[in-house]
Amino acid sequence: MKTLTIYAAVGAAGALGAMARLLVATICAQLLTTSFPIGTFVINITGSLFLGWFAGHGVGEIGRFRRHEARHRDRIRRRLHDVFNVHVRNQRLDQQRRAASGGD
Repeated sequence: MKTLTIYAAVGAAGALGAMARLLVATICAQLLTTSFPIGTFVINITGSLFLGWFAGHGVGEIGRFRRHEARHRDRIRRRLHDVFNVHVRNQRLDQQRRAASGGD
């Protein structure tokens, strides 16, 4: 069932992309009356620019987010470790005080 959902999502995204491509191509053909397929040219250039931006900037942002997430997770882990160590140390000190005072 999960595979079917993925295929349906990809199909829906492809259909929306095809409709957007047709819309841009139609608008460009109406605005610029030429035999050159300017709509296809505009779509391909904007797609290339987006992919270039994503490859250069978007992937870097994803990597930066993952590094930030890892640092945050490490900070929490260290803090929990410190709190646990303080708790254990306090328990040991309490036991030593009770033993020194002769109480249980």
